[in-house]
Parts: sequence; structure tokens; C-alpha cells
Amino acid sequence: MKFRTALALSFALWAVPAVASADAKLEGTWNLDVPATVKLMTAKQPLPPDQLKAMTDEMGKMSQQFSLKFVGKQLEANTGEDVTKCDWSWGKDDEVVTKNCLNSKGKPNDLDPEREAIQLKGGALYLINKAEGNAIVFRRK
Repeated sequence: MKFRTALALSFALWAVPAVASADAKLEGTWNLDVPATVKLMTAKQPLPPDQLKAMTDEMGKMSQQFSLKFVGKQLEANTGEDVTKCDWSWGKDDEVVTKNCLNSKGKPNDLDPEREAIQLKGGALYLINKAEGNAIVFRRK
């Protein structure tokens, strides 16, 4: 075996575990983190106590149904009313790039990388609404 071939093969074998471990950073079910989401959404514009309680209560209801589940290169987003399945890949800065997203009826859904981003930061997963500049925070179960 030529040195170049051996070197290329060793790099290829070395790179596979790195990709697998990167995917392991996402593997599993991620649930809505209500306190972190409320804190993030109210950081720029605080709410009066009654509105803050209403937001927290609504998020609490959402958290019982809303989850993101990563298995291999598949993402399953469950909103309680519908389940959307997507293929995904890593983008820059630990961003999850989704594609081929279909809802439970087999129709394309609105998990659009142009409007929304999914980013892994500090052990939390952020579903970012690019237009509004806010995010929903998820933590792994």
C-alpha cells in the first residue's frame, strides 16, 4: 500500500468517529425548557406579572406535547397536533440544517431553514425564529 493511500485511509477512519460523536451530541429526545424559554423571550421586553404567568402557563401546556427527537440523521418534531419528520445535517456553528420535512400527512411543512434555525449552544437546543429574533429552548431528557 502506498503511503498516500495509507494516509488517506487512516484519515478517513479517524474522521468517522468524530462525525458519530457529533451526531451523539443530538441523539435522543429534547423537551421544551419552559423557564429558559420564558427568560429568553422576556429578556428584551419584560412582561407584567399577569402576562408573565399566562406565558409560563401556556408554555407549560406546550411542554407536555412539544419535543424534538433525533435518531441518526432523522429529526422528528412533535407538536402534539402533528409530527414532522425531516432529514438533517450539521451546518456551521453547530447549526442543524433540515431538509425534506414532511408532516404526518406526507405534505411539506413549515420547518424552513430560511425562516427558522436549530442551533446547539451550551448543552441546549434552540429553535430560533429568524424573523422575530426569539427562540424556544429545549433540553435533552
